[in-house]
Order: sequence, then structure tokens, then C-alpha cells
Amino acid sequence: MSNQPPYYPEQPSQQPGYGSGPGYPPPATQYTPNPYPNPNQYQDPNQYQNYAGPQAPDPGSGQALAGLILGIVCIVLCWIPVINLIIGVLGLIFSIIGRKSVQRHTIAIVGIVLSIIGLVFSICDTGLIITGILAALSNSANTTNY
Repeated sequence: MSNQPPYYPEQPSQQPGYGSGPGYPPPATQYTPNPYPNPNQYQDPNQYQNYAGPQAPDPGSGQALAGLILGIVCIVLCWIPVINLIIGVLGLIFSIIGRKSVQRHTIAIVGIVLSIIGLVFSICDTGLIITGILAALSNSANTTNY
């Protein structure tokens, strides 16, 4: 091997059949103004007319959430007879009112279902307690003391 550079045959600069074009135009030396405004520049406050502003609160969203929470509490505390009936009815009322909400409509429906399930458990529990009390009272009336 010698220290000579490798030999590359000279390539033709143009392919036959194609004419030589002028190439790229020279870079523009004139200043062209920026079409975008400077971000530090003062802007007219009336420029953005499509801004909607703050949105009104969703009516019924608080009632839907309250109905869901009361429905969950109604199912968890279904073993408390009288208080749970009140909680279940309130959860059902709040959930029905909360169905007006656009964003929390599904939460209101879930609150209705949970309140109804909790009310059914409460009514069954209250019925069992009343039946047990009546059975105990009738047993004590039928027993005789010796």
C-alpha cells in the first residue's frame, strides 16, 4: 500500500439530454418585514372577540353529587332502621333533582340506583326488626310465670 490517495474516475457533471438550469437564486439582500406582530408589542383588547368568558355553573351538579354520596351512605348503613330510610329518601330526591346537570347526569343516575337499593335494604331490615319485636312481644304475652 502506498500513501497515494485512491483514484476516482471523473463523473460527468450533467446527464445527457438534460439542459443545465440556472440553479438556486441568490439570497435576498433586501429586508422583508415580519408578518407576525412582536409579542412584546401592545395589542388591542378588542382583538379577541370570540372569547366566551367564564361559564355559568352547571345547575344540579351539586345535587347529583350529594345524591350519590347519600346513596352510598344508605347502602353502607342499611342496618340502621329509621335513620337510613331518611338518608335513602334524601339521596333519591337529590339524585332526581341532579339529573338536570349536563356534566354529572351519570352520577345522578348512579345516585338514584344506589338510593333505591339502600331503601330496599332499609325497608327489609326495618321489616325484620318490626317482625322480631312483634314476635318477642307475642311470646312474652303467651308465656306464663310459675
